[in-house]
Amino acid sequence: MRDRRELTQDVARQAIKSTNIYLHGPAGIGKTTIVDRVRTTLADHKIRQIHTCPTREERRLPNVILIDFISELSSYIPTLPPQQATILNHLLTNTHTDDDPDRMGLLMATAELLRRAGNDRPILIIIDDVQWVDESSAEVLSYVARRIDKLNATFLVCERSEYDSRTTPIHPTNLSEYEIPPLSDREASCLVKRTAPQLTPAQHQQIIDQAHGNPLHIVECADFLSRNSEQPLPRRLNELIAARITPHQSRTQWALLLSALSTRPTLDLLEQCDALPEHCLEPAELSDTIRISPDGHIHFRHPLLPELIQSTTTSSQARRAHHVLANAVDDPVIAARHLILSSPTANEDVSARAVDAADEAADRGAPAAAAELAELAARRSPCPHKAAERSLAAARFSHQAGNHTYAQGLAEAVARCEDARPRTRALLLLADLSGQNIDTAHGYVNQAAESTEGDVELEAEVALEQADIAYHKRDWDASLAYAKAAHDAGLQLGNDTIRLRAITAMASVTLENDPDEAFRLQDEAKQLADGLPLDDRTANTRQLWCTFNLFRGRRQAAWETITALENEARALGRVSELRVILISSATIYYRNGDCERGLAAGRECLDLSEGTGLQSVGEVMGALTEWAGGSFESALSLAQQAFESCQSAGDREWFELASGIAGMASNALGNHTEALRYFADADDAEKLSGHGDPAVCPWHSDYVEALAYSAKRDQARDYLDRLTARVHQHQRQILYLPLARAEAAIRCAAGDMAGAYDLIDAAVKEHGASAEPLEVGRAHLIAGRIAHRLRRRSVAEADFKRATKLFGDIGAEPWRELARQALGQTSLTVEDSPLASLGPTDSRIVELVSAGLTNSDIAATLFLSVKAVEGRLTRLYRRFGVNNRAELVAQVSKV
Repeated sequence: MRDRRELTQDVARQAIKSTNIYLHGPAGIGKTTIVDRVRTTLADHKIRQIHTCPTREERRLPNVILIDFISELSSYIPTLPPQQATILNHLLTNTHTDDDPDRMGLLMATAELLRRAGNDRPILIIIDDVQWVDESSAEVLSYVARRIDKLNATFLVCERSEYDSRTTPIHPTNLSEYEIPPLSDREASCLVKRTAPQLTPAQHQQIIDQAHGNPLHIVECADFLSRNSEQPLPRRLNELIAARITPHQSRTQWALLLSALSTRPTLDLLEQCDALPEHCLEPAELSDTIRISPDGHIHFRHPLLPELIQSTTTSSQARRAHHVLANAVDDPVIAARHLILSSPTANEDVSARAVDAADEAADRGAPAAAAELAELAARRSPCPHKAAERSLAAARFSHQAGNHTYAQGLAEAVARCEDARPRTRALLLLADLSGQNIDTAHGYVNQAAESTEGDVELEAEVALEQADIAYHKRDWDASLAYAKAAHDAGLQLGNDTIRLRAITAMASVTLENDPDEAFRLQDEAKQLADGLPLDDRTANTRQLWCTFNLFRGRRQAAWETITALENEARALGRVSELRVILISSATIYYRNGDCERGLAAGRECLDLSEGTGLQSVGEVMGALTEWAGGSFESALSLAQQAFESCQSAGDREWFELASGIAGMASNALGNHTEALRYFADADDAEKLSGHGDPAVCPWHSDYVEALAYSAKRDQARDYLDRLTARVHQHQRQILYLPLARAEAAIRCAAGDMAGAYDLIDAAVKEHGASAEPLEVGRAHLIAGRIAHRLRRRSVAEADFKRATKLFGDIGAEPWRELARQALGQTSLTVEDSPLASLGPTDSRIVELVSAGLTNSDIAATLFLSVKAVEGRLTRLYRRFGVNNRAELVAQVSKV
């Protein structure tokens, strides 16, 4: 077992090497002592240390630890972009405005602040007792932790082992974990001698036997025996600490109780509470219960001390202390919590103040604290109606905080109340809490429909949920009827938010069978959204309008509108809305001919989605834009991650896109067999979803190509026929050129090279102006490949040059590289190619090997023996200079 000196030195070495460190052990084991020694060791190194030690009382309050963190780096705030500087200054001054940015803006501003400070020198973020970090600070610090490898910073976090470390969000990668062991008998003996050298050998041994190597327990035992040598030694640590506090006079104990119940106790606060008579805290200092810093802050010697003081006080004393503190503190959330804890009976004024504080806490990023306040407010409400409304608010805050089980319990209780409004909305919340279980959600919504009691606003809210459920059940007529009913109610109420949701739902339903009506509704929804403040719903409506217009071929309108919307979100610091907008802007940019900008938007969307419920969405967008402008390998990797994320979450909509993009990337890399597996998954998911718009993610023509290249011409033909019908049904002219590319692949597979070239050449001339630039480049690329196989060298070279230039102009780097490789091949004569001299049987074997068939399958297909196939493959390996099937496929793809 390593002694404490070795452990401390090892931790310090890891910190110097920029390794993240996690220390854990039971209360009193000496985590703080090790941290203090590490800090002293690092003082001679050029490492900026940011140290914070949260307490139990602070965990309920918003941004307490984050403010400590940012205050240490406040000199760098003026170097930030103005919007980010404003966000952090508002946080430090605890000021709020009507146009405050969302929570995501705070996350990004904090990360950027740390990055800029880290440019000067390394930063070590030390959090002692991480289990007490308030939820809003934990959210920001966990965001930083996930990106710590991109910053010149590391974490050193300590946690009590009785708390499950896996529930603590601040766990960066590259983590060295240390479980702090008990002191050895030798170390324990040295500590007893330093603490109380006057003790007898028997007392000395008694302490070692009882404390089991816990340093705090050893110190408390030694202190007790030094003061009470004639009394028996208490066996429990809490009893020893109580023995330290009990002898204090009542006024000292009162001051200690107020300090224990406070978040940041100070001498000024005690003076405000009229609890600071002369020398009243001196006994507590002399007994080493507290220490008072030069700035007047009161620090308990160990976190267990305030916990013990609270647990041993009477309920009446605690209420009295909370009442005094409520009148002494300035923060409205803290004051309201003290006030409501001081009031054991129903009181509307106290309850209303707690409700306001709950809203304030939620706005400041602490939904769990808001839920606690709202629930306390419900319990203190004399009016049953208000009690139900406040319990419902507590349920919503709990849902927002991720405590779904508790939220469900609260909502179920409200759903049994007599008041229609909270009862109906509780049932709708229960439907929302049902997640992917549509049948359960449907049951709650049906109950809500029977609960409205003629309230038009409630009927509209229920109808919107009914429309959504019917849509997911593919009952288009019912979905449309519910959405129209909600819209009519919105008109009657003059409620534009309800109307907006209803029109958007109607557009989604009508898209399949009446595209023109869907486009009209989208135009109406956008016009309505343009007149409302930017939030998640209006941003979603406006970005959907852009996407719809992209699909209609109105690429310039889509480009201009999405760019303006993105700029608006950035100017307002609305990062959550920006994350949604980037889903459309990434697509619109690359499909409009700016793959570089699309790639940047896709990567930003991926970054903003990390660690959120939309991570799979970010992965899909990252994969799609990597396929267009980054690298096929990165696209495949991200698509596979999204594939797995969607599978685990049961997300069928984004699963289709993830599968389709994985197929597109595999196809581009020449792995047609793998591509077919992904495309089949995408096809199945699309059939289940019920939507038929092939423009959403254009993987379908690539699916036809993969089928054709894999000797599955009949399947390719059947799929292309059905795809063509859907393209014409939805009036998607932008897909005419990809359709021609797919048809050319089928003709090539059938041996009609000349017909394939004529088809693709004519399609470029006819549809090139309306097609997406990337698709025009791909058409030239396949035309060049066909011409090369037809031995039309100059024609192939011209097509490859057009493709290379176009891909370069639009920033489609992986495609430009493919075109450059193909252009290089045209410098070879046809006779130089190893494929040129192959006979029909060997050519067919190469084709079937590329399709993934086994030797037995190939033998059956060509009516050969397995041994004959093996012999021909051996000769093919020698001819192409390869050693196995995989290398043969790769070499053939290059040729």
